[in-house]
Amino acid sequence: MPDSTQNSFVLKLVFSGLVVILAFIPSQWLLSLVGEREDIRQNAIVEVSGKWGDLQVVNGPLLSIPYSYEQKDADGNVKVTTNYAYFLPDELNTEGSVTTENRSRGIYDISVYETELVITGKFENLDFEELGIAEKDMLWEDASLLLGLTDMQGIEQEVTLTWNGTSGIFNPGVPDKDVIDNGMSISTPIQSGTAYSFQINLDLKGSTGLYFSPVGRTTTVEITSDWRNPSFDGAFLPESHEIGESGFTANWNILYLNRNYPQQWVGNAYNLANSEFGVELFVPADSYQKISRSAKYMVLFVFLTFFVFFFIEVLGKKRIHPIQYMLVAMALILFYLLLLSLSEHLGFDAAYLIATIGIAGMLGAYSKSILQSKKMAGMITLFFTALYLLLYVILQLADYSLLIGSILLFMVLAIVMYITRKVDWYNSLA
Repeated sequence: MPDSTQNSFVLKLVFSGLVVILAFIPSQWLLSLVGEREDIRQNAIVEVSGKWGDLQVVNGPLLSIPYSYEQKDADGNVKVTTNYAYFLPDELNTEGSVTTENRSRGIYDISVYETELVITGKFENLDFEELGIAEKDMLWEDASLLLGLTDMQGIEQEVTLTWNGTSGIFNPGVPDKDVIDNGMSISTPIQSGTAYSFQINLDLKGSTGLYFSPVGRTTTVEITSDWRNPSFDGAFLPESHEIGESGFTANWNILYLNRNYPQQWVGNAYNLANSEFGVELFVPADSYQKISRSAKYMVLFVFLTFFVFFFIEVLGKKRIHPIQYMLVAMALILFYLLLLSLSEHLGFDAAYLIATIGIAGMLGAYSKSILQSKKMAGMITLFFTALYLLLYVILQLADYSLLIGSILLFMVLAIVMYITRKVDWYNSLA
């Protein structure tokens, strides 16, 4: 091999390697751009949720009964102090239907929901003696039924209560915040030794998810929805569920032994948040997530493309200028920018198809010009089409992407080693 040819070959390898390394810069820039677009979409979600209704957590209902007792202060004076005792229902059953719809904000569609909940149950045994409270100290006439809700703005109409056959309407706010910070309450004067049944009708708007607290000695929840991609979350998974094209149905059955707080206590001794469970309206592998994952393959794609053109030079006795290598790399990088911008308007699948056809076609036409061969140009077009098709498959099979990618790289290397097993590298460019 003449020295000038060898030096040119070495310089080209160095230049190509430098371009591959520099491809890390646009890949990181693209990931940053995807993150920025995600933030814009998240701001749109927050804006819509703030006006429609945010993630909803239904806590309760529970009885709050004040009691008074005497105690002496440091000076020996007797003072009357009021505290609150809390009693949870013996039975708690919730049934609800969740209907979803899309709301637009700019170029983004945000999924929100409406739900109609019917909450029924019983209070059968208010065991105040277990709390060490004398019956004479209980202020039964000041008892209230509390119902916690994270976003009161999502309430669509008056929340009604049927209490042992008597109807009433909840009022906003709670008399104390030992257990529930945000919610509603209704006065429910009670008598010692009496059992009470209740029914609450709660119509809500919300977004992102719907959660509950298992405050009953036995708690059952049945939710049906037209959302096809639920993600069951929280402290408890549903006992049974069905997911189909028309939506899902899920059932929870939880015992008081499954949680870490009793049926009655005094003050703010326990936190209901640790046992919340429910369903998230999950958006599976949306466009931004897929584009972020695909961008991580950018450097590998540039490397594989340079690898192919390098072998065309070696085996086909063609000459490709370093500037032409750089233009090819720019086209590969442009694919991801096209994919990002188009997916915001057309969806990921359509955007991926258009970007693949555009970039593969452009590189095929450019290859025909620089290689002066229709056959090689066709093979290169087929190569890029297959490459992007494989990437699409990998993106769809998120759980197996590493396995599939590793196997494909192994196969590519094996094929290259087989094809070049008889190449005389010392004289191939002579």
